[in-house]
Amino acid sequence: MPKGKREIVNADDARRFHIHEGVSVGNLLELKEAFESMSDEQYHFHVALEKNDFAAWVRDILQDEPASKLLFGCLKKKTALSRIITVLRRYKLDGYHMTLPPIVKKEQKPKVPQGTYSPISSTPETQPPSSVPPLPPLPQTEEPPNPHERTT
Repeated sequence: MPKGKREIVNADDARRFHIHEGVSVGNLLELKEAFESMSDEQYHFHVALEKNDFAAWVRDILQDEPASKLLFGCLKKKTALSRIITVLRRYKLDGYHMTLPPIVKKEQKPKVPQGTYSPISSTPETQPPSSVPPLPPLPQTEEPPNPHERTT
């Protein structure tokens, strides 16, 4: 197991998290499984703009402040599940019958230096010409008389 991974913390029976109209969970693995199966209504019973019971339990009972901070802003169950999976990667999972989904790295777009041309597509029609000729000078015209000027 890689160095620096934490052991899973199990809450004692009196400190398990009881999900509204559902199961009780005692560690982050069980919380992940609960997120996968609970309804949106159950999730939102515990999470609102001003509160997140899951984050408070993770902070106070499981003593994982970074995980708590990740969960606190999750107003959607899907986001909370994704963040729990991310957190679980920091834990030793030997002996637990669970595998985490593989890490899928988003394809990174190449960074284009500011002030350079970045075509929408790479077709030759959208490529800028290699040398852009300067604009022709504007024709010289006589200015029309200003109607607000006094003439003497």
